[in-house]
Amino acid sequence: MKKILLTTAVISLSLLNLFGQISEYGIPKSFEIKENNKRNINSNSYILDIETAIKQAKNDSAFAVGIAKQVNIDLITSCTLIKTNDGKIYLYQVDVQNAFGIGVDFSNFFIPENCNLFAYNEERTIILGAYTSRNNNSSEKFSIQPIPGETLILEYYQPDTIEILPKLVINRIGMFYRDISEADNTKTVGDCFEDVHCESGIDVERSVLKWRFYDTNDECYYVCSCALVNQDVISNDVKPYILTANHCGKNAELSTTMFYFNYQHPDCNTSGGTTMFTMVGASKKAKR
Repeated sequence: MKKILLTTAVISLSLLNLFGQISEYGIPKSFEIKENNKRNINSNSYILDIETAIKQAKNDSAFAVGIAKQVNIDLITSCTLIKTNDGKIYLYQVDVQNAFGIGVDFSNFFIPENCNLFAYNEERTIILGAYTSRNNNSSEKFSIQPIPGETLILEYYQPDTIEILPKLVINRIGMFYRDISEADNTKTVGDCFEDVHCESGIDVERSVLKWRFYDTNDECYYVCSCALVNQDVISNDVKPYILTANHCGKNAELSTTMFYFNYQHPDCNTSGGTTMFTMVGASKKAKR
């Protein structure tokens, strides 16, 4: 891999190495069962006090988007179980009143081969996954990006041919009161969120992205801007290195950090874009 020389002038920078896998798409198994539309699903319900949540954020160097509810939920023992002809479906629902979106963080995450996990909204119009054994990592931690709305449904499927049990323990419910795209228009955190299309002289616009992290100090979620620095590495030797300001995420739990690709607006000072392309997890490699 080519060596990359990084120099700094006014701000200090951190270099992160991403790990984790992008989801593999597909359709949840329960969608094939018509009578499941009327089935009651085991759930937990919470209420988000937005005014209190905003005041809880202490990091004024990043853009606050949500708070965490500390929990200890074993997805397998807490789920509604549906038996099929060839396996088992585990369903669990999270409701957060007043939430813009809901996410979940796992303190124990392991999926056996040929099994899958999905997350989707109540209307089934937004589906995230499939998360599979490719998403397993040495930290056994994982995060699912927020689903817009007040309801999140998690669905795990395991064929009868697989005997190994998964580890799916949720330790945090992410209760979000802002969309990460709102950071594009804020002026409260300096110039860290400038629209790439409003700047001249940027050769590789696809390198610009955002990251969302959980702050262990105040138990809030924040968003910062960052950039992918190794653009010209051959495809079979890619290690995604991320460059970000050092003041972003100094208390971040990197193993559950979410990185958003291809989010930028189509033109300068316009809205649009997507937050569906993500990777989870990183380790700090350098700092100045």
